Amino acid sequence: MPTGTIVKQQLSTNTAAIAGIVLASEESVTIVFADFEGATDGFIVLPPGLRLPIAAFDGQTIPPRLLVEVSITPESAGGFTNLQPSVEVTGSTESDCKIKVTNTNTSEATQTLIIRIRVGEVGANDAAQSILVDLRGAQDVEINF
Repeated sequence: MPTGTIVKQQLSTNTAAIAGIVLASEESVTIVFADFEGATDGFIVLPPGLRLPIAAFDGQTIPPRLLVEVSITPESAGGFTNLQPSVEVTGSTESDCKIKVTNTNTSEATQTLIIRIRVGEVGANDAAQSILVDLRGAQDVEINF
């Protein structure tokens, strides 16, 4: 288990942050959703309000690894020798989805990290992008919702 004072907070309906994590050299931490089915000993469990959307496009279910965005930033000052630990997202549903963050540096711990987890908003983003694409080069446009 990572060291540091770990604080979890939901930031919005689709974003949560985990602050205060320090990973020793070659150490990993596994993050799971609150609906994870299985043992969670040693895992960091996300706030229950953060949910993976059930998403499909063109009749195909979109797997969690394509709906989860992970960003990592240093929380503390100083030299940061391992700027981007590796991230692996596995699983096919919210109940078995795991986010594994690994310090790939073989000799040094990370600085104190903030890990942000954002889950996809497939429908809203697609609609906004479609409108932007359709409006390019248009002279007179009427949009009806």
